[in-house]
Amino acid sequence: TIFLSATLFFTACGPGASPTPTPIVGNYITKWGSSGSGEGQFNHPYGIAADSHDNVYVVDSGNHRIQKFDSNGLFLDTWGGYGTDNEQFKYPYGIAVDSSDNVYVGDNGNDFVKKFDNNGNFIAKWSFYGSPVGIATDNSNNVYVSDIYNNCRIEKFDSNGTFLLKWGSQGRGSGQFSAPYGVAIDSRGDVYVSDATNCNIQKFDSNGTFLLMWGSWGGDEGEFQDALGIAVDSHDNVYAVDGKRGRVQKFDSNGTFISEWNSGRLDSDHYPENILTQLFGLSGNDEQLHYPYGIAIDSHDNVYVTDAFNDRIMKFKP
Repeated sequence: TIFLSATLFFTACGPGASPTPTPIVGNYITKWGSSGSGEGQFNHPYGIAADSHDNVYVVDSGNHRIQKFDSNGLFLDTWGGYGTDNEQFKYPYGIAVDSSDNVYVGDNGNDFVKKFDNNGNFIAKWSFYGSPVGIATDNSNNVYVSDIYNNCRIEKFDSNGTFLLKWGSQGRGSGQFSAPYGVAIDSRGDVYVSDATNCNIQKFDSNGTFLLMWGSWGGDEGEFQDALGIAVDSHDNVYAVDGKRGRVQKFDSNGTFISEWNSGRLDSDHYPENILTQLFGLSGNDEQLHYPYGIAIDSHDNVYVTDAFNDRIMKFKP
């Protein structure tokens, strides 16, 4: 296994901006995947989840399927394909695994949440009157689904698809959303939602009561330009993906910034995308994130990120 730890610094020099060092920190372990439709290949991987055995499930959205790997990227299984049958998908996005290793998939194009066992055998489905994108499960195997396009809300179901509650509306205030992409649950049952357009993270209790919010547009610590995937580790730290800036930020459960790592794909107003190639000989095809989307954490707090534009999965140390 290759292990890479690096700390680099750039200085933001935009018009009217004071020079601010931006740390680029990463504990890279391995990566797998390439563009295509074969085993271990992807066409825009989005959602990702890990089960109790640290197997990794990836939503291969453009290929309309789920792929399963071990924690080192060894291909294990795949299921799906384009269509409307129970075992098929149309542009799936989110994925989550419950405590029994059942797998839930947001079948975005068919407007269903679908449930499978960990071998891809269909168990159940229920209609979702919206656009299911992010999915998460809590310790009681309740299922939380974010509706990004239609209703800008979170819906909660039991593991059989029985509707329990919903919250949220269109807007920028507390408990409101513009594009709720990611959803994650901590050990207390609190719910974190990442809002791509509002560039923030909101935290709720398990009944949808608003608790706190952090984040705004920008590139500094605790800011986002595209808040996408979100995940929580065993210590209830929160990892949030910032797609357009190609980075992952880590916070405590109260939203206090802890650290970040990224590819150096800094804001295009100040830096060309090939700046790492120019300065250090690195490129988007090396050990860096180009456009991260989904994020998952295994039982050892290793972090898996779907690098959507590079059609691959990257694994990092905590």
